[in-house]
Amino acid sequence: MIALLTVIGLLAGVFANEVHMAGGMFIRQISVLVVVVNGMRLLRARPAGVRTIPAAAQQPAQAA
Repeated sequence: MIALLTVIGLLAGVFANEVHMAGGMFIRQISVLVVVVNGMRLLRARPAGVRTIPAAAQQPAQAA
């Protein structure tokens, strides 16, 4: 959503002659980095109440 809003804002700025190409490209790259960092943050976060299963419990039981 952040990247999409950034592109829409930059496109409007280009049509209004308020944003130059180099500045727009720089802002676009910054917004992409923000999206990537946010994705990494979400991958690291765990929902509340979710427990990690111990490695011993993940192994299948052997037949006797």
